[in-house]
Amino acid sequence: MHIRRQGAKIRSTYIAFAHREKKRLEEHVGGLEKEIQVKEKEVERLKGMSFFFHKRIYSTHSFSDIAERTESLTAAALEHKKQSRKSLCRYYNSSRDHHYY
Repeated sequence: MHIRRQGAKIRSTYIAFAHREKKRLEEHVGGLEKEIQVKEKEVERLKGMSFFFHKRIYSTHSFSDIAERTESLTAAALEHKKQSRKSLCRYYNSSRDHHYY
């Protein structure tokens, strides 16, 4: 009986940790989504500015490089978010599926 009680305590601690970790990761993903939106607005702003700088001495290559780099970072962040959610779901589901009695 004592072993069952200890097992239940360990299991509840494990599940509580999984819930906290899920919440923390979801909040982190939300912050990353906001950051992506800010970067996308910056890309649009820079693309709009490149027309004006092209008429001057400045080269538009630096602005297009920045835009391409930002787009690749955005894609990488979205892929990381997808992988994090998949990993978290697997972790959460595995913790729910395993019963220690």
